[in-house]
Amino acid sequence: MIFSKREGGEHFIEGVSSRGDVNRKQLMTAQSKLPAIGLIVERVAKQFKVSEDSIYTASRGRGSANQPRWVSLYLCREISGHSLNEITEAFHMNHIAGVHHSVSKLKQEMNRSNLTIPRILFRS
Repeated sequence: MIFSKREGGEHFIEGVSSRGDVNRKQLMTAQSKLPAIGLIVERVAKQFKVSEDSIYTASRGRGSANQPRWVSLYLCREISGHSLNEITEAFHMNHIAGVHHSVSKLKQEMNRSNLTIPRILFRS
């Protein structure tokens, strides 16, 4: 059985280790090199020329779009080794469904506009 990194922690490590092509030490080393949430937010804020606080704070109201926040959540979800609970806590969200919702909004925007994450990051 193959486990995604989203399933996290021991399940991911055990799942990949059981495949035989990666040993536990290599996997632990690789996971420890994934970017921290703070580093992702720092880099996205710099690229979008916004404050880190604006990324950590949710915009509310009809039509509000905090694309730097969405990109940060997307990157934390897709490339970091952090759990949904860790991401939710770091971004001051009340429920893990908020991460999924924000990532979904970004993916819709990307599909609608024919954009990729690199295009979004480097057009700013």
